[in-house]
Amino acid sequence: MAVDLLSREGGTASLDSDAVSGALIAMNGYCFGGGITWPAATELAGLKATAAFYGPAPDLNKVTAIKAAAFGVYAELDQRITGSMPGLRDALDATTVTHQLTVYPGVDHAFHNDTGERYNETQATAAWNDTLAWFGQHV
Repeated sequence: MAVDLLSREGGTASLDSDAVSGALIAMNGYCFGGGITWPAATELAGLKATAAFYGPAPDLNKVTAIKAAAFGVYAELDQRITGSMPGLRDALDATTVTHQLTVYPGVDHAFHNDTGERYNETQATAAWNDTLAWFGQHV
């Protein structure tokens, strides 16, 4: 699925293609989407920055291909995803990729989903503010 991010302006098709910049592209995903964000970062050289919320790590052999500034959001109690994060951190540390992996305390997987029982407003707000700051700095 491709989201038309210019829909509020009448959609991409209504604009002159030269007026639509493709130079400032970032990617953000949650859970499955976070799991797509990491491998996309290894394949899409045009990305400037990514933010993966509790997404499984990409193939660690491909981490060296990441060009985007990579931000990872992890939940302290999510052993399934956060438990494998140290391997990704080590792989990223061995590269020149700008990255930050943050573990938010006292929360579990899907803590940013305000429709679920694991939602934690304090940590979700902190993670969102950190994401906006990351994109502000790297996009």
